Amino acid sequence: MAVCDSHAEDFAEIGLDPVIVVTNAPDTAQSVEEMPATDAPLRVAVAGTIMPNRGYEQLIEATSIASMDRHPVLLNIAGPSSPAYVSDLAALAHRLGAEDLVHFRGVIPREEVSDFYAANHVVAAVYGVGDRSNDSLPNKLFEGMAAGRPVLVNQPEASQIVARYRCGWSLPSLDPAAIAQWMSDVASDPSSLTELGANGRMAYEQVFNWPNQVAKLKAALGWDSRAR
Repeated sequence: MAVCDSHAEDFAEIGLDPVIVVTNAPDTAQSVEEMPATDAPLRVAVAGTIMPNRGYEQLIEATSIASMDRHPVLLNIAGPSSPAYVSDLAALAHRLGAEDLVHFRGVIPREEVSDFYAANHVVAAVYGVGDRSNDSLPNKLFEGMAAGRPVLVNQPEASQIVARYRCGWSLPSLDPAAIAQWMSDVASDPSSLTELGANGRMAYEQVFNWPNQVAKLKAALGWDSRAR
């Protein structure tokens, strides 16, 4: 069992057969909150383990650039981390004059992640390249879709999902200038936010929700869905 197509291909290359892909979509049935008011500032959120090579430095720098370009952006970050790394990120925001724009929310319970995302306009699910632990489909992608919020991604497979279901944006790199330009574009014209978020929620409900993934696994294993 793999969590994405590229891992399934890797397993097949070493002789594993069959291989089934079961995505890490959240198991949630909560209703979707309305998109927050789209007047300034744009609110971008990311929840998960806060660690290097997950785009935090680039998002902070991009927030600073976009806001200096008169497109105010708030970056809300939640999740566990070492105090030293969060301190380094906070120091970076201070050096860039973005200390009032970057907010560290601490650890939030799993059951509150959807509410956290619902209070924002966009979910960021970006990762550094070259690290095999970062090349699968991130939980953030599906959590954002389940919450009815459009998602910003940069990984190839996540980009394919975003393009197929029209539920966000894909950037080819983690260049802060490119991220800042995207932030400025969305902040200046937020008209697509609601539609993209609704597209993601529909894809989650019809394809990626956990009951569908469980049914896929049971079918592959030949289990009767009524069996315990």
